[in-house]
Amino acid sequence: MPCWITREFVLAVISILAFVMSSISWLHMWLYQRRNLKISIIQFIKINESYHFLFSFENISRLPILISRIEIISKDKSRIQCSLASEIMIKTTTKSGKDGSISNNSICTTQFPIPISSLGGTSERVVFNDDQNILENLPKDWNFRVCTNRGKAFQIKLPYVDPVGYEDLLL
Repeated sequence: MPCWITREFVLAVISILAFVMSSISWLHMWLYQRRNLKISIIQFIKINESYHFLFSFENISRLPILISRIEIISKDKSRIQCSLASEIMIKTTTKSGKDGSISNNSICTTQFPIPISSLGGTSERVVFNDDQNILENLPKDWNFRVCTNRGKAFQIKLPYVDPVGYEDLLL
């Protein structure tokens, strides 16, 4: 056995390896358990002074996440709050058959907060009421501020989606 391999040298090498491995483990945990949320716009419609969005949310982290609020940020940094309560957007009633059976269908916006399980996803309808006409013209890109239960709110820029009509909402 070479003379430079002493008990102290072996212990120092083991302690350095343990430090490096624990640092790699912490970095790996931080990357996979941090807030990692993908958001996209599926559908958009403007009705009077309100903006109705169908969002797709995908949680890529290993911890569940709760979306507590979403805001539209205009060019002059003004914010339009989303409606936190559930609202009925469209309600249809159809009568069919000889027996006169009636079916009621309604499309509602989501109620906040929106829970998303770990490694899960959901699609939700969100409405923004622009009573003060902050957005006079529709933007080319939408800027949103998303508030979650996992730390600081973050901003996301999503591409413009062409608005749809009422008949497209019923599909």
